[in-house]
Amino acid sequence: MKARIAWACFLASAATWTGVIVALDQYGKRSWPFVHNPWTLGLSIIGLALLTFGDSVRRAFVRFRAEGVEKKQLEVRTQLTLALISIADHHKISVEELGCGLFLMQESLFKRPARLVRTVRIRLPDDLHESPVEFTIGKGAVGQCWKKVTMQHRDWRGINARYADADDVEARWSSMKEETKNGFTLEEFVTLLGKYAEVLAVPIVANGGFIGCVALDRKWNPDEPQDTVGRPVLMANHRRKRDDEATLLYLERLRRTNPSPAVLKVIEQIENELEHDPARPMEQPRHAVSR
Repeated sequence: MKARIAWACFLASAATWTGVIVALDQYGKRSWPFVHNPWTLGLSIIGLALLTFGDSVRRAFVRFRAEGVEKKQLEVRTQLTLALISIADHHKISVEELGCGLFLMQESLFKRPARLVRTVRIRLPDDLHESPVEFTIGKGAVGQCWKKVTMQHRDWRGINARYADADDVEARWSSMKEETKNGFTLEEFVTLLGKYAEVLAVPIVANGGFIGCVALDRKWNPDEPQDTVGRPVLMANHRRKRDDEATLLYLERLRRTNPSPAVLKVIEQIENELEHDPARPMEQPRHAVSR
């Protein structure tokens, strides 16, 4: 933005200078310096023409590039919207409870540290204001996802229920655990309070390096029954899948011990129940589990 303003001011100054030179050439006295000088007049006009031409080429290039970026962003928004609807259907919750954002790396510039910038935001409907948080490494689920390059989950339900308002947070901020603060400043923490029930961040890795993450959030609803001990909605099926895979792995090892026919029958029955459970989000059959 600053560069565009500076360039516009420069073009305006060049146009003003050329206008002054032309006016002096027409109406100025011959005794004035630089007046009626063909070199001064010619270079001023040619310089302004080149600057105008260059600006037109730049605008055309920016417009062409913007169309490509807009097309790619539309594709990303479509994919994220479909994913959001699919996740809501999978967890049997309303899609209006969910939101997601695509965060991409922005390298450090001058004294500003590297950060994750939200490039796409999806919420149906968009009834929550975007969080004014600058995500640096280690801050929140998004920052921890960057730091550890693994999926990160944060459950805000207990925090929302524990802290009533901003004054309560400010009074207890100095004694609050760092785990609860999660790298946020007091101002950032207050803006997030009462906004989300949980946040899940999944890393995006390309060529062996972290380039960003997709953050999925569920909206906080103070009227719903609060179960701060039970499993969060966004992690329930993930943990169940992990537990089921561990069970299948144990049963597979048990098979190798040549069990009796009765035990083998029980093993097959458990495996069959796990593989054909419609509520179990398992993509691979048991034979694909790593041994």
